[in-house]
Amino acid sequence: MSLKRSGTKFLFCLIVATASCLPLSAPNANTSAYERQINEVDERIKVSRDTIRSKESEQASLQRLLNNYNSQIEAVRKQRSTLKGKIGNLQITKDQGTAKSDSLRQGVLSRNQTLSAHLSAMYRTGRNPQLRTILSIDDPSASSRMLRYYQKVAQHRVKEMQVAQESLGKAINAVTLTAEQQSQLQLERDALQAREQELSKLSKKRSTLLSKIGTTLSSEQSRLSELQSDKIKLQALVDDLRQQEKVAEARSKDGSLPWPLVGNISAQFGDLKAQGNAKWAGIMIDALKGLPVVAVHEGEVVYAEWLRGFGLLIILDHGNDMMSLYGNNDELMYNVGETVLPGDTIATVGDSSSLNQSGLYFELRKDGNPIDPMGLLSTNVVAAKR
Repeated sequence: MSLKRSGTKFLFCLIVATASCLPLSAPNANTSAYERQINEVDERIKVSRDTIRSKESEQASLQRLLNNYNSQIEAVRKQRSTLKGKIGNLQITKDQGTAKSDSLRQGVLSRNQTLSAHLSAMYRTGRNPQLRTILSIDDPSASSRMLRYYQKVAQHRVKEMQVAQESLGKAINAVTLTAEQQSQLQLERDALQAREQELSKLSKKRSTLLSKIGTTLSSEQSRLSELQSDKIKLQALVDDLRQQEKVAEARSKDGSLPWPLVGNISAQFGDLKAQGNAKWAGIMIDALKGLPVVAVHEGEVVYAEWLRGFGLLIILDHGNDMMSLYGNNDELMYNVGETVLPGDTIATVGDSSSLNQSGLYFELRKDGNPIDPMGLLSTNVVAAKR
């Protein structure tokens, strides 16, 4: 069972497709465990890159389709505008033809009335003796000439009537043809309008889908960036552990205490602290947050919680009035009363004290008094191993 300070986070939170976090290895985690995490991150990076490539390809395809729809819409609008102009011109022609037909129809009606009056006059002349006397056409030859005159005039007017009726018929046909052409063009224009509306709907749908893909791409690219950052951090941790293992191979056999952690010593026993006149009662070992802290000797946990000035602290009682203190931790792995062996991971490196730096504060006490750990730690800087 482990203890944690409130608000403490794991070293890495690896963002994956299911939005789950990749936890740190359990106590006694080794390099292989971190390497497995790196392999998992590599797999997720590959999946993320494949997803991005797929979405980019889909995005490009949709963009081409959207551009094609917009080009079609523009072409349809131009065709509709052209047809509108033609329909307007046909309307002018139709109106002119209608006016001409009305005029010709009036002419035919007028000629018909004139011809009727002429024929009526011919009839009356032949049937009325008094009129014949007034006109002095009792002479048979004169009467014959008069009748021939009326006949020629009548024939001429009949021809004029026929020509006028023929012209009227052509004018009416022309108006009818123009109306038919106009109706056909209007049907074409209506069809183009329906096509434009259909294309506009398709274009809108593709635009919406394109926007969603853009959002997905942005999210996936952010995820890839986070995964790559996590891999760099994990790789740095693995490199550090490998270095620790390498140094451990040369572990001293002189019987001295092993080190609780391999790292750079930034503060020695007895050094003055940065503030005030207080001196260091132990040593400060700089290390990456999350690295394992191990017990230097078998002992019983007599303290395991946060303490002002020490941060998250664990104290081991080794007997013979000898104690070891491990402070500034991120996480504690044992509870009070439990027994640990040399090399057991008892905590992870943190920055929980007022030092505001990542590393381990290590202190040895004999009969309750601090002693210089360097006098008991191995001259070879190696951490204990189980």
